[in-house]
Amino acid sequence: MSHMLRSSSDLNVSRFLPVAGFIVLMVLSFAAFRMPVAAGVGAGALIILTVGLRFPLITLYVYAATTFLSYVPLGGAVGVPTATGAIFLLAAGLEASLGSVSHRPSLFGQRSHISRWLMLFWIACCVSALANPREFLSNPRGLITYGGLAITVPAVVFLIRADHHIVRLSQILTWGAVAAAALTCYQSLTGSYNTFGFFHSGPPAERAYGFADPNYTSATLDTIFPLLFALLVTAKRTRVKVVLTTALLVTLIAVGMTASRGGFLGLVLSGILCLFMISPTTASWTRTSIVKRLGVTLLLLGVFGVALYVSPENLWERVSTLSDEEKVGNESRLRVWEDYIKDIKERPWFGYGPGYITPDTEEERTIIQHSTPLEFLTEIGGVGFVAFVGLSLCILYELWRARSQFQLHGDAQMAAIASAMIAGLIAFHFTALFLNRGNDKQLWVLFGMAAAIISLAQRQRTISSSATEPRVVELAEVVV
Repeated sequence: MSHMLRSSSDLNVSRFLPVAGFIVLMVLSFAAFRMPVAAGVGAGALIILTVGLRFPLITLYVYAATTFLSYVPLGGAVGVPTATGAIFLLAAGLEASLGSVSHRPSLFGQRSHISRWLMLFWIACCVSALANPREFLSNPRGLITYGGLAITVPAVVFLIRADHHIVRLSQILTWGAVAAAALTCYQSLTGSYNTFGFFHSGPPAERAYGFADPNYTSATLDTIFPLLFALLVTAKRTRVKVVLTTALLVTLIAVGMTASRGGFLGLVLSGILCLFMISPTTASWTRTSIVKRLGVTLLLLGVFGVALYVSPENLWERVSTLSDEEKVGNESRLRVWEDYIKDIKERPWFGYGPGYITPDTEEERTIIQHSTPLEFLTEIGGVGFVAFVGLSLCILYELWRARSQFQLHGDAQMAAIASAMIAGLIAFHFTALFLNRGNDKQLWVLFGMAAAIISLAQRQRTISSSATEPRVVELAEVVV
């Protein structure tokens, strides 16, 4: 009897711990953003009890949809991403605690190393914070942010357990990108850059901002663009294809409207990857498959041509030269990179602490690294940077294997989505060479989505291999 009570108690504790952890994280998140803790806990608990507990997957959809609203304030210093991030993490924790986690399949797949790289990344962040106590205590929000992002990856996998959920999440992300693209085009065509009050400050008159900085808007569109293309080439209905083609055109035009060099080059790279990787069919090189692929290629090239034709002149002016003469004395990229490289050499292993802000940057908010590798090397050092690179390469490798698995089983839609994830993540990392995007929430949502795709492919591989194994004949059957 005592053994049964002890087992029951252990089970309750194992179910409660994830919830307690996520509650603590939410409290710290609201505290880091200087919002009254009581109000944050009360609002989070109310939403979780009414929505998140009963419909955790809907909470994930809301979280994904609001990844494009980084500059929309809810009041005070708390924005939409902060609130939805806390709600989502709580909902995922509750979802994980409703059943025995030990009886679920492996989150990241049986032979995947994603969890190890993710754990190494989080350990590197913690060690960096401990190695720099003064910098960490002056800005604890950095470690909290990285912790929340790291937890986002398994949380997304907890909630996505089927291919139709992956397709649904792809649709939400793509339409979020299309909304940002439409706003970008509206701003560029009308000159009303801050009509809806989405920004902390007014943008320069010659460039459209979308929901955020023009460079970050274009980088986001480059990342989500392959998913939109994958949904287009696998669509069955003509009406859906027309709508998605229009959305694709608006997205490409919006990248031109931002006049971002990195965004334009990333879009070219993303488009080339789409042409070679995303196919409307998984069949071999038959006549029908060749015709379909040729049609998709002509469609994408045609949309690209129209987008380039209507792009503003300042895009070509910026692409034709890499020198910013007006910023040489203030924010020249090469000068900034040179200064940060000198700082990195002083603390190469664990950096200056997560979320570290140099005194110069604190006074002049524009002098940031302008490069994700330098951002990681400055904040969490070489160890954390290696962990991030290892995580990214591991996910790309596993996605390639998942793509092959879906092609083997003739699942054209999932093969296209897996291919789109590969192209999108490569485009993201390319544009991240010129932008600070290490704490970009969309990246970590995509990491979790990629891990879910990998887990789904491995489960499919396990089922197919077990179905083809010869059945062992029992001795009793032979006797009978």
